[in-house]
Amino acid sequence: MDTTYREPNAAKDATEHIVDTVTDTAESALKQGKRLAQNASDTANRAAEYLREAGARELGGRVKDYLVANPSHAVIGAAFVGFVIGRMMSRH
Repeated sequence: MDTTYREPNAAKDATEHIVDTVTDTAESALKQGKRLAQNASDTANRAAEYLREAGARELGGRVKDYLVANPSHAVIGAAFVGFVIGRMMSRH
């Protein structure tokens, strides 16, 4: 008889523990999501500010310097762009 009395309490305790665990996990995920969104926003703002401050000529010069220093990246990029343009043209 004593066992029968405790079983509902044990089930209730287990259910409450599960609810608490799920709630804590959800709150943690929400906080992490907010941090990730804030970091993404900060990064986008820094990138936008950089693009505003740097002129097109400066950016073009930096890209050119990078591609001269890394010709394999230039070839891979050109191949990718060519592939994408080819796929777009073949669909029409």
